[in-house]
Amino acid sequence: MVGGIKLQSGQRLPPLRSYMDDVTSILQTAACTTRLLKRLDELVSWARMKIKPSKSRSLSLRKGVRNGNTIFVAGGEQIPLLVTQPIQSLGRQYTAELSDKQMGKAIQKQLSDGLARID
Repeated sequence: MVGGIKLQSGQRLPPLRSYMDDVTSILQTAACTTRLLKRLDELVSWARMKIKPSKSRSLSLRKGVRNGNTIFVAGGEQIPLLVTQPIQSLGRQYTAELSDKQMGKAIQKQLSDGLARID
């Protein structure tokens, strides 16, 4: 259906990475992502399950810059943008920032707070 992303080395990354109930899609175009979400929704519905868009987030990049105009739909509902609603998973906060500098500062603050509690 969709081929994922082809790296400069010629290696091709799969379009979906899944673990238990988490799915990450990495595709080159919004059209490919829309087709993939539609097919995934069909398969999930066939299995009598439901996608929860409210627990999902989308981040679209165009030429390395965030694109807030691209809206994706799953299960008949709009998937919230990561820009408007950050999400936390496994103790890490995911935001629309394209840099991890903020994450380093957050970890340092969490460490100093924890050490202060211990004394």
